[in-house]
Amino acid sequence: MNKVISFSDFTEDVCTYIDFVMDSGNEVVVNECSERGVVIIPIEEYNSLKGIKCEISSN
Repeated sequence: MNKVISFSDFTEDVCTYIDFVMDSGNEVVVNECSERGVVIIPIEEYNSLKGIKCEISSN
């Protein structure tokens, strides 16, 4: 189950959210405001996405 949290919640307890991503393999979406934010994903998922991008760009 992915989590969506505010930036202030994230900064109050960074370690808990990082542990959640690493232990569960799920994403955390951190919203700074209604139009901005970041997604924290496990490194394996990131590497997989980067590999897909490289394959697409080489075609």
